[in-house]
Amino acid sequence: NRTIDASMDSRFSSNQLLTVDSTLYTINNNKTGHKNFAGGVNFAYISIENGEWITSFDYLLFKQTEEQSQHNRFENRQNEIFKRDTLQGAIDGNISMYSGQTGFVYPLSNQCKLSAGAKATFISIDNSGLYSNRLNDNWVVNTSLSNIFGYKENINAVYLQLNMSFSEFFRLEAGLRMENTNIQGKLADTPSTKDSTFKHYYT
Repeated sequence: NRTIDASMDSRFSSNQLLTVDSTLYTINNNKTGHKNFAGGVNFAYISIENGEWITSFDYLLFKQTEEQSQHNRFENRQNEIFKRDTLQGAIDGNISMYSGQTGFVYPLSNQCKLSAGAKATFISIDNSGLYSNRLNDNWVVNTSLSNIFGYKENINAVYLQLNMSFSEFFRLEAGLRMENTNIQGKLADTPSTKDSTFKHYYT
């Protein structure tokens, strides 16, 4: 986790003499945190007579959170406060990735071997940013800044391949591959942003 505090002063003038008419004092506070988890499992079986079989599974999990707060104070030339504004935000991001694959090579003869395999991947992304303003001692959602986005992707693939060797200089490879892709995304509807859901499917 990490916390960042910062402050800034801005001065405004409306005349050529550059006399300060008002001053804006801003205090920012950001607190962030993130977690990562990754791992995998592999299995391999290799035999001169029976060929080889290799299988693996991998995953990645990522999570990030952020809390933001911004306090603005406006003062006039007499250092009197005439306006205050407070904004807070909560950002949450999650990414999950999973991948699994398996494949084998089987010798049909000394000159011919058959290969086949499959692979699947899954990706999920969920991001949200919720902002609120402090008005009359109540927190009011800021719809122009807030958003929620979700994305999911799934890719599946299989293949079959035949390798034949007729001589040292002549070889033949023939195979088939099929892939299927599924994609879904959604940007949540808000008063300032229209729903932008989309779906795509490919094979």
